[in-house]
Amino acid sequence: NTQIESVLSSMKIPKETFEVLKQTLKDAHQHEAEFHNQAMTILQTKLTKTQSRKDQLYDDRLDGIITKEIYLEKYDKEVKTEKQVIRDMEKHKQANQIYFETGLRILELSQNATELYKQAEKEKRREILQFIFSNLVITNEKLSYEAKTPFDKLLKFNDRHKWSG
Repeated sequence: NTQIESVLSSMKIPKETFEVLKQTLKDAHQHEAEFHNQAMTILQTKLTKTQSRKDQLYDDRLDGIITKEIYLEKYDKEVKTEKQVIRDMEKHKQANQIYFETGLRILELSQNATELYKQAEKEKRREILQFIFSNLVITNEKLSYEAKTPFDKLLKFNDRHKWSG
């Protein structure tokens, strides 16, 4: 535990760097938001077109332009398309939510990982470690690890900063 806490402590970045990280996350969010909005607009357009085709099929059936069989076949196709578009929209919304949560969690851990780890229950500690590390092993009381991005960069930055400071 002491070794883990030591590694987590070494991840804490200076205030100036923290501000740069916040700005980087804000900039990245702007690009992500543009992408998300474009994707949602495209999907909403597809959904509107699908509804229009369903409406037209209904009118064509009422007017006797198409048979019941053709109506059912084409209507079912449009319903399947509609369901897929709705699923795609939901996936985008979920990805957007995960993006927000991940960015905020990175920011929080870059400043408070040690404290959060010390205060957490066993399961929450495991979550913190899994979020930060891809390979954490203690062999013969010696800790070895590989940090996930961006935590690997924070650790390397702080190592260089200590040497040059």
